[in-house]
Amino acid sequence: MPPAGDLTQRKFHLLLLTWGLFLVLFLWSMSAVLGPFVLFLVLVYLLAPYYGTKMYGRLVTVLVALTALWMVWSAGFILTPFVLALVLAYILNPLVNRAQGNGLGRTAATAVVMVLVLGTLTLAAIVLGPLLAAQMATFGTKLPEFLEGALTWGQGMLERISHIPLPGVARMELGELLNIDTDQVGEFLGSRGEAIRGALLSGALGLGKGLGIVVTVISFLLITPILTFFLLRDFDRVLASTKRLIPPHRRPKAVAFFTEFDDLLARYLRSQVVVSLLVGIVIGVGFWIAGFPYALLLGVLAGVFNIIPYLGLILSLIPALLIALVSGNVGGDLLKILAVFGAEQTLENFFSARIVSSATGLHPVWVLLAIVLFSFFFGFIGLLIAVPAAVGLKLMLGNLMETYQNSTYYRQPEPVVDGGGVVPPAGGPVAGT
Repeated sequence: MPPAGDLTQRKFHLLLLTWGLFLVLFLWSMSAVLGPFVLFLVLVYLLAPYYGTKMYGRLVTVLVALTALWMVWSAGFILTPFVLALVLAYILNPLVNRAQGNGLGRTAATAVVMVLVLGTLTLAAIVLGPLLAAQMATFGTKLPEFLEGALTWGQGMLERISHIPLPGVARMELGELLNIDTDQVGEFLGSRGEAIRGALLSGALGLGKGLGIVVTVISFLLITPILTFFLLRDFDRVLASTKRLIPPHRRPKAVAFFTEFDDLLARYLRSQVVVSLLVGIVIGVGFWIAGFPYALLLGVLAGVFNIIPYLGLILSLIPALLIALVSGNVGGDLLKILAVFGAEQTLENFFSARIVSSATGLHPVWVLLAIVLFSFFFGFIGLLIAVPAAVGLKLMLGNLMETYQNSTYYRQPEPVVDGGGVVPPAGGPVAGT
C-alpha cells in the first residue's frame, strides 16, 4: 500500500489536471470574446505561482511564441512598416558604424547614411521612374493582347505538331498516332476561348493583387524612413537591452549563437544584393542592346524576382515570352530571349557559386522553401523574415547535430564481430548470452 503522502500528491495532481482541462474548455468557449492576447495574459497570470521553475519558463516561452505568431498572422498589414524598418536598420547599421568610427556621433552618422540612401533612391526614381512607369502602364494595357497571342500561338503550334510525319511509318502523322483531331481542338479552343482568356486574365490579375501589396508597402515608406532613423540611432542600445533580457547563465551561449547568426545573415544579404543587381543589369542592358521591348521593366522584374531561387527565373521569363509571342517576329525574339537569359544564367551561376554559396553555405532549395512557406502563412512580412528564419533554423539544426554527434549514444564504439558472435565494448554483455 503506497504511503498516505503519495496518495495525497496523486489526488492533488489529478485534481490539478481535471481543473486544467475544465479551464481549457472554458477558455475555448470564451475564445471568440476574449481573443488570443487576453487568453495569453490570463494563462500567464494563472502560471504566476510557478514562477522561477523550469516548467514555468517553458510554458511561457511557448505562449509567447504562439501569441507572436498570431499577432504577425492577424496584424501583419499594420506591422509591415515596422518590420521593414527593422530590416533596413539591420542592413544599414554597418554603414552607420563605419561613419561613427570616422569621428561622427551616432545621430549624425545615422543622418548622413539616411540622407545618402534616400538621395540615391530619389535620384534613381527621377531618372528611371518615368520610363519604368510608362513601360508598366503600357504592359498592363496590352496584357489581354499578350494572353490572346499566347493562346493563338499555342493552338497553331498544336496544329503543326500534329502534322509531323513519323519516320519509318509511311503516310502516318503524329496526330493520327495520338488520335488528335485538330478540327475538334480548334472548335473547342474557339468555343472556350473566352473562358480560357478569362482564366488567364484572372491569373494575371491575381499577380496584380500582389503588385497592389507592393503599392501599399510603398505608401508605408512615408513613415518607414522615420522608423528606420530611430531604430538605426538606437540600434546598439536595443541590442544591449535585448542582451540583458537573457538569463546570465544562458547569455554566453546565446551571444555566441546570435553572433554567428548575424555574421551569416549579413554575408547572405550582401552577396544576394550584389547578385540581384548584376542580374537586373544584365537582363535590362541585354534586352536594350537586342532592341527588345520593355527592357527596363524586364530588368527590374528579373532583379526583384532573383531573391526567389529557381522560381525567379521562371517568373521573370514569363513576361518576356508573352511579349515575344505577339511581336510578329516570334523566332527572332525567342532567340533574343534565349541569348540574354543564357548569358544571365551563366553569369549568375558563376557569381552565385562564388559569392552566395561560398559566403553563407545556404542551399538555394532551403531558401526557396523558407520563402514559399513564410510568405504563404504570413504574407509580405513572411517574405521579409523568411531568409533570417532560414539562417536561424540552419544554425539550430547544425547545433543539434553537433550535440547529437558529441553524445554518449552516438560515440559508443562499434561492436566487433568475432567468430560467430559480436564482442561488445568492455564491460557490456556478450551477444547471444
